[in-house]
Amino acid sequence: TAAPSCAAGVSRAGTGCPFSQRLLAVLFAAGSLHSMQRQHRLGGARRISEIHRRGRSVANGLLVMRVLPNGLDRSRFCFVTGKRVGKAVVRNRVKRRLREVVRHSAPAPGWDTVLIARKGAGDADFKQLERAVHNLIRRTRLNNPPAPAECPNEAQSSEQ
Repeated sequence: TAAPSCAAGVSRAGTGCPFSQRLLAVLFAAGSLHSMQRQHRLGGARRISEIHRRGRSVANGLLVMRVLPNGLDRSRFCFVTGKRVGKAVVRNRVKRRLREVVRHSAPAPGWDTVLIARKGAGDADFKQLERAVHNLIRRTRLNNPPAPAECPNEAQSSEQ
């Protein structure tokens, strides 16, 4: 049988339809609509360029990870998917999957991380991307907080 809907052709959540309101409540309760919090997103071309220049880099077949200590009480992430990964729909799917993997990985605070998708990432499923991210987290020791000597005194300047 077809799923109930309130009006012909209207199935968007949040349109006032009681069914879609129940669906939203179920999804929120299950944790499906949580996204990466803004405080954990890394933005700003200057900081990203600095991570590319000075950060430690590790790679595998699907991803490149560059990390640099940030001196903050949280870690921040940036996800880069170039056109060689695929068309916009594929690139956005890869970024959504990577955000979800990182959100569930709970890396230690104090790192700025740029995750760069390689060409094969567009064809990878969620589990393959998850294994690739966990491999890079282990190799960069992102689960451990940075040593005090590694932390720059630029927490105020990199704050956004």
